[in-house]
Amino acid sequence: MSKLRCTGKEGLQRMNYLYQISNMLATNSVAENTASSLNSNLLVNISRKTVQRMEIGLKRTICKSCRCLLLAGINCKIRITKKKLIQTCLKCHKSKILSIENKTYLPWTQQEESIVEVMDFGKSSETQGDNDIHTKRNKNQVESIHSNRENDHTLMEIRQEEVIMKRNEQEKQET
Repeated sequence: MSKLRCTGKEGLQRMNYLYQISNMLATNSVAENTASSLNSNLLVNISRKTVQRMEIGLKRTICKSCRCLLLAGINCKIRITKKKLIQTCLKCHKSKILSIENKTYLPWTQQEESIVEVMDFGKSSETQGDNDIHTKRNKNQVESIHSNRENDHTLMEIRQEEVIMKRNEQEKQET
């Protein structure tokens, strides 16, 4: 039986590493935002050169024009209306409008129909019994994706409130 191979594994690993660095630099200080945007720019360029799509959650956190990482309260202003969420980059003043009207909406990549097969590249399974275990695990992963999506909206609101409280505390300390 041939070994399973992940095409573009190096590109995916590098993109993941660059996103983590960009996120760390953006949260540390405002002075390091240029380094953060350079890493985000490199991340987008790697995804284009390797012809790999970025995950939708990752794509929504990067500004399309200046390619800096959008963090609520730090370098991004978020307004929530009844039907849409508007992210405004404070560096270039461009806005992204995301629909939040349908709370049960899942992007295609997170829907159950889009998952054809989930491969485990860590260990190769040679028996049918192992494949049954993997299939059960895959169904559990799909269910966890659905439950995580329901909590995403509330987590975003909680994060925004935390950032606002931190800013208020910093302003009180400065005065």
